[in-house]
Amino acid sequence: MAFLSLGFRPFFLLAAVWAAVAVALWIAVYDGRLTLPGPADPLAWHAHELLFGYLWAVLAGFLLTALPSWTKRPPVSGTPLAVLAGLWVLGRGAMLLPGLALPQAGLVALLFPVAFAAVVLREIIGGGSRRNLPVGLAIVVLVLAQIGFLAENVLLGYAPYAPRLAIAVMVMLVSLIGGRVTPNFTANWLRSSERGSEPAPFGTLDRLVVFAGAVALALWILQPGAPPWLERTAGVALAVAGIGHLVRQARWSPFAVRREPLLAVLHLGYLFVPLGFVLGAAAVFRPGWIDGATALHAWTVGAFGLMPIAIMVRATRGHSGLPLTAPPATVVVFGAILAATLLRLGAGAGLIDPALGLRLAGLCWSLGFLGFLGLYGRVCIVKSAPH
Repeated sequence: MAFLSLGFRPFFLLAAVWAAVAVALWIAVYDGRLTLPGPADPLAWHAHELLFGYLWAVLAGFLLTALPSWTKRPPVSGTPLAVLAGLWVLGRGAMLLPGLALPQAGLVALLFPVAFAAVVLREIIGGGSRRNLPVGLAIVVLVLAQIGFLAENVLLGYAPYAPRLAIAVMVMLVSLIGGRVTPNFTANWLRSSERGSEPAPFGTLDRLVVFAGAVALALWILQPGAPPWLERTAGVALAVAGIGHLVRQARWSPFAVRREPLLAVLHLGYLFVPLGFVLGAAAVFRPGWIDGATALHAWTVGAFGLMPIAIMVRATRGHSGLPLTAPPATVVVFGAILAATLLRLGAGAGLIDPALGLRLAGLCWSLGFLGFLGLYGRVCIVKSAPH
């Protein structure tokens, strides 16, 4: 069955559906037009379903498709892939099921990440792919973050640290994986088109920048309720990491690919990694200008929206026999996610009416992922590409 032949097929489809639906539901809740029937309060549900619903599906689609080339092992397909997808869907239903207590719903939602982490570690270790062990360890930490999210909400009634840990892990994964594929894809395109200078190879600077980002994120996780000296230290570390990531990205020849949207959107998505660090620092030293919640949306909407949609389009086209380029309709999809990011940041910074900006951002986000479904949903389900 083509639909269960590779991980991107079910999971990119599920990621796009849930990205569109979950945000549409959240906006309806925000407007007071809907009350969610599940056990979590609306804000906790919103954070949980984007961090541990949508992003898990994106990661599963990407890693289950990439692991065979990384490890030289057969892909996870057929019944095992169907079981993983079923566990993911079960988790989404549990978090919306009326009458189910949060501890029980949270445990059901944990079935997928635990199973997925076991599969990823099995493939990496079984394939002897030591280079990719950090990715496997990051997946384990993300599982622990989801467990922490459940525990904090049950014990405290809110989650101050676990969502930050999950966001930090995702930023590190974008730094590691995005920092690998973006310059590599750029180099391949520049070689084939004989344009511009190739990106600088991975080296000492990249390692230092990734390490600086990890330190800054560790301090950022501890910010809630932190003493002033620790908050200021976090602010400095965030600024240093942001500048470092900007320098790192500048070495990837980003302007040389501006005429190829499928590559340009990868660079644009990665740009929100350093921007998130810089805005996080600004939230510490200039809180009257921007708050921490707005700063983190540079990551959660910008980096976690544009990078995934770019990877989803590229992988779907590449594995379906379509040219690795972005037609005009696909560029519109990218533009919708970018618009959602700019509107969300603009609303948080007071540049536009906050309520209107949030609604418009949600609309653009949902339309962008619905656009992906319209263009590539059939390609995910069947193996043949549209003409």
